[in-house]
Formats: sequence, C-alpha cells, structure tokens
Amino acid sequence: MEGDQMLCAQNNYLKTKADGLKCELSIKEAEISNLKTRLEATQRSDHETRSHLEGTVAIIKLITAIKIPKIGLNRDLNPGPLAPKARIIPLDH
Repeated sequence: MEGDQMLCAQNNYLKTKADGLKCELSIKEAEISNLKTRLEATQRSDHETRSHLEGTVAIIKLITAIKIPKIGLNRDLNPGPLAPKARIIPLDH
C-alpha cells in the first residue's frame, strides 16, 4: 500500500512536471513566432531600404552625368584687371 502511494505521488509529480514543461514549450514557441515575425519585418524593411538606396544612386548617377554649363565669368587664370563699372545715369532729369 505504501508503495502504491509512492508510485501515485511520483506519477502526480511527473504529470505536474510534464505540464510545466508543456507550458514552457508553449512560451518558447510563442517567442519563436514573435522573432520570426520581427525577422520578416526587418527583411522587408531592409529590402525597401535597399530599393530606395538603389533608386537614389541611380538618380545621383543621372544628375552627375548631366553636363551643366558653368555660370559666371569664363576667364583665363590671369587676365588682368577688370574694366571699371559704367556709371548709371538716371533718365528722369
């Protein structure tokens, strides 16, 4: 009889232990699912960022390929002094 009680106690202990392990497993599975979701979101974000960067690089290449005329004085390195400014005469005299 005492042996039966001991076996019953051990059986209850093992059932409780198994229930605890099932609970821990369920928690770990939920954590894994959460991590997978976060990883997929990060991968989508990385892909979108990569696409955006590729588009930006293409635009920069196009802009640098365009020959923009230089605005301003086109002079030699040492052309001499500039001409004096003309005097502005008002027309309402």
